[in-house]
Amino acid sequence: MKPKQVIELHVAYVWDCDECGTENFERAIVADFSEADSRDFIEQEGEAPQPGNWMTRPNEVKCKSCGAEFDTEDQQPPRTYMSPGSDESE
Repeated sequence: MKPKQVIELHVAYVWDCDECGTENFERAIVADFSEADSRDFIEQEGEAPQPGNWMTRPNEVKCKSCGAEFDTEDQQPPRTYMSPGSDESE
């Protein structure tokens, strides 16, 4: 039996186009710290960035189907459902 080929997975963001409804995927952006970036990080955070991949979302996306372009924001946490008449302080 031939061994399975191993592939590399990439972190990605999924989003739905508000114009045409197409599901789209965008790869995460991997940060590449320069020496100056590392010094700035140490000044702001008090420690050096830990080794590993630092990733972030793209600031803009374009639909692969209709070409509509959008700015992006981080996904918001879901709102807690409150039944009618309930008190949030409970």
